[in-house]
Amino acid sequence: MKTTLNTNTYTITITEITPDYDAPENLEISFDATFTPAHLRSTEYFTDLPAEFADQYSDIVDYADNEPYITYEFNVAQRHSNGLYLIIKHDASGDCIDDYESAVYAYGQPVIDFIADACRLLKIPFFPN
Repeated sequence: MKTTLNTNTYTITITEITPDYDAPENLEISFDATFTPAHLRSTEYFTDLPAEFADQYSDIVDYADNEPYITYEFNVAQRHSNGLYLIIKHDASGDCIDDYESAVYAYGQPVIDFIADACRLLKIPFFPN
């Protein structure tokens, strides 16, 4: 199984596969995804962002502009309703994306395909609905 997908604008790596601590009979999987500001700006989420939310999202891109990249931690587990849980690495709070289309919208098809393929190989449900 490929454990890293590396491009000019992002890298995503499988970092951990463990029993889900809420349901040890199931597995959970974690990833680190490092994005350049160019990748973040290329997503549909950024290009379609309504003006009233532009400031909220631009904080992330502005942060990344001062750094060469921004790193997210992703996790798929039963406790997240088999959705995509994410945090900015070393941030205190996270969020869960509840549907596949929103995940693709926010991070791009190749990133979500990589996560979905890893989940499929390990029989971890990923957005089963």
